Amino acid sequence: MSEQPRRRRAEYFADAEPVIAAPVAPDPGDEPCVPTGVQEDIPPARSILATNTGVRLACTMSAMMGLFALFLCWAERESRVIRRFSVQSACLTVLHVLLGGGALLISAVLGGIPYLGLMVKLVCLLGYIAALILLAVARVKLMQHAWQGMRFLLPAPLERIIHRYY
Repeated sequence: MSEQPRRRRAEYFADAEPVIAAPVAPDPGDEPCVPTGVQEDIPPARSILATNTGVRLACTMSAMMGLFALFLCWAERESRVIRRFSVQSACLTVLHVLLGGGALLISAVLGGIPYLGLMVKLVCLLGYIAALILLAVARVKLMQHAWQGMRFLLPAPLERIIHRYY
């Protein structure tokens, strides 16, 4: 063994030169937030509503199935996101039923007229098919936005109804 006494840690590092850190420029993103009174408007079609997978799955299921959406409109009280997508899907379901019922009623009432009734039935059937396609596309877009957790906007009259109950 060596006869040299062990040096203490403080004595060992006392001989070393002190290291001085160079000043670091502040990151531009670290600037303090000063309220200016003007808020930036984020387009509502791109705003994120939900990031939780369970919430997004429930929103997608309610967007896919109208009866499930009606159930969630009544049962869901905690998540405003799930309730919003449920109300939107329920509005699409009610619109589908109203358009189908209206086309059926018009074709039943005016269908008894010879020649003209056949034309009215065909026009009602074609109108219903067109509405069915548009509502199916809207429902698929609603499901896509629900799965991504993004806001979906229906046409203005339907959005007014949604904001009334949402």
